[in-house]
Amino acid sequence: MTPDIGLGNWMFQRALRTPHRAALTFEGTTWTYDQLQHRIDRLAGALRANGACQGDRVGFLGFNQPAFLETLFATARLGAIFVPLNFRLTGPELRYIIGDAGVHTLIVDAPHRLVIDQIRAELPCRRFLSADQPAESWPAIQALIEAHAPIGSGTGVAEDDTAVIMYTSGTTGRPKGAMLTHGNIWWNNINAMHAFDVKESDISLLVAPLFHIGGLNVCSLNIWQKGGHIVLHRSFDPVAVPG
Repeated sequence: MTPDIGLGNWMFQRALRTPHRAALTFEGTTWTYDQLQHRIDRLAGALRANGACQGDRVGFLGFNQPAFLETLFATARLGAIFVPLNFRLTGPELRYIIGDAGVHTLIVDAPHRLVIDQIRAELPCRRFLSADQPAESWPAIQALIEAHAPIGSGTGVAEDDTAVIMYTSGTTGRPKGAMLTHGNIWWNNINAMHAFDVKESDISLLVAPLFHIGGLNVCSLNIWQKGGHIVLHRSFDPVAVPG
């Protein structure tokens, strides 16, 4: 039987092995692997209740924050596909990418809701959710997490199933959606662990934008696959970064 090396499953298994180890620190709050996984599974339940199914696209637009990573893994638990969006893009640029990807559920933080509201009627999305505080026609995912029970089990995926659609910069034309499989991410992490000698005691400071593959994968997922601790900053602030 081929093991499930999907994003949703390996993070779930990591939480079973090291539930009380620190996983994520953000703006003064630290979550253990068990606490983080509990939030992931409740969000997965909420996304499923709001119509997200296996193969659907779930997009995220916003600055670095725990909700970004929770959405990534909750999406994977459903066998759905995560689409990180560049918060530096204009409305028309986002409209193209969101339409091209066929995003079903779009999660947006407060600083970026206005740009989406301006193009909302032109988007294919079935659900619009707020990554932080609620607003008119923007239910907050925190309330959904609190209102839904954790999913009982994740949806199994194959190694070649798409996990993330990462859009290119569009230097030579329209941005192109690079389809990264669960296997792509797993084996890249394995290579990185050996190249960087990642240890379970490592603490990784993550300030690079998570919509970029450097922030999303190079500085984070291999640390978690090994059982390390990520300290996440909303953006780079030289005053806040230790010397």
